[in-house]
Amino acid sequence: MAFLVNDERLFTAIQKIAFNDYKGKFVVYYDRERRGRMFDFYEGGARGPKYRFAFADLPDEIATDNLTGSILDTPLLQVFTKRVLGEPANGQPAGLPQPAD
Repeated sequence: MAFLVNDERLFTAIQKIAFNDYKGKFVVYYDRERRGRMFDFYEGGARGPKYRFAFADLPDEIATDNLTGSILDTPLLQVFTKRVLGEPANGQPAGLPQPAD
């Protein structure tokens, strides 16, 4: 995360990222597991992709055989930013000016 963020508030918030290792999946979250879930990680079986990531608030999983590259960077930063800054009902991050009606 430290290489992805370009904002001091986000950089400081990295300290609140935590994880739990469950049987069958690895859960990464910000601050609180239930409300701050960022993604679930699954290792694939003999068939299909080797790694699967189910990002919170994103409709599709990302499946890959290779963890290098930037395929995970955009959704990871998107979900992390949303967790840290919050998001009101209109889709604008909290703390930013709201559009005029």
